[in-house]
Amino acid sequence: MKKRIRFVADLLWWLCFALYFISSAVLEIGTNETLYCELQTRAGLPESAGISAEALEKLDVHLASCLRGREDWNVEWLNPEGGPLRVVVDGVEQDAFNAREIAHMEDCQRLFGLLRTLRLGLAIAAVLLLPLIMISEWKEKPARAGSVAPVWITSLILIVPLALFGIWAAVDFGSAFTFFHHLLFTNDLWLLDPATDLLIRICPSSMFANMGLRIALRAVAVLLGVPLLITILKWISNRVRKRKANETVEL
Repeated sequence: MKKRIRFVADLLWWLCFALYFISSAVLEIGTNETLYCELQTRAGLPESAGISAEALEKLDVHLASCLRGREDWNVEWLNPEGGPLRVVVDGVEQDAFNAREIAHMEDCQRLFGLLRTLRLGLAIAAVLLLPLIMISEWKEKPARAGSVAPVWITSLILIVPLALFGIWAAVDFGSAFTFFHHLLFTNDLWLLDPATDLLIRICPSSMFANMGLRIALRAVAVLLGVPLLITILKWISNRVRKRKANETVEL
């Protein structure tokens, strides 16, 4: 029974750790205005959107601040009179975003807020589980302590669906992107028109694909790299322990 409790505790701890790492990657990459600009430049912006480089940089800062939770993200911060964020598009000054775009960004802001709350919950759960694992580790015999099975099981639980979705996105990014939005949103505000909505013009699909790839690479690093490292360390530890035991017998 104690072994089962330890196994479940290990599995849950590693699950919290992996999800915390992945959610942190999403939050970091998803709110990085410098990365936005880099990927937009690769996609031919700002020229293709009909705005200046300075305007694009400003918009990126405001979009990132929205996803970080800033309520006045659509306000002209440097304008003493305030008012909605404005830019020059194709030579005409206008509000940067219309009502539909603003509503969609507010949906995104709520999602990122939930993700931050989830990450905090994962951190708390990991901290609460740690004493149980440490006590169990201390009571276990050295040769039996620290099983790597929960780590690999956790990785498989997470990496299989992520890998399947990654393959789908690589084969048909459009359909995978649509499915992802249907999964996250309960409305169709994310269906924007490049002819009327600046937001979709400055956030091309290639930008999201590259950001998703970066998140996936970080996920793979932790889901495969950490279990592999622990397995190697466990193997080395067992080898050292056996060698010391043999030397003791010979003496």
